Amino acid sequence: MTTQAAALACPSAQPDMADAVVFGVADPENNGLVAYLDHPLPVSPSTLPATGNVDPMRVLRIAARCEESQCVHFAGGCCSLATRVATLLPAAVELL
Repeated sequence: MTTQAAALACPSAQPDMADAVVFGVADPENNGLVAYLDHPLPVSPSTLPATGNVDPMRVLRIAARCEESQCVHFAGGCCSLATRVATLLPAAVELL
């Protein structure tokens, strides 16, 4: 892992990834609006069951250490996730 990647956190992480933390909680009944935590919480055995009957990946926003080439979003020496999202999703607004 490069020094640059060691400082990067992937905002699209899975809960079983190294150093995973929850940084937000989405409200599925409010168009997925995310409430960001003041301080990220480490993913632990008690974190995921806390969502009850709701799939944790549907409501928890999890970040973890960048896994570089082990990730499908890492290409050409950098993360391509933001570029892919911006290219694939329709524009939300035309002007700022």
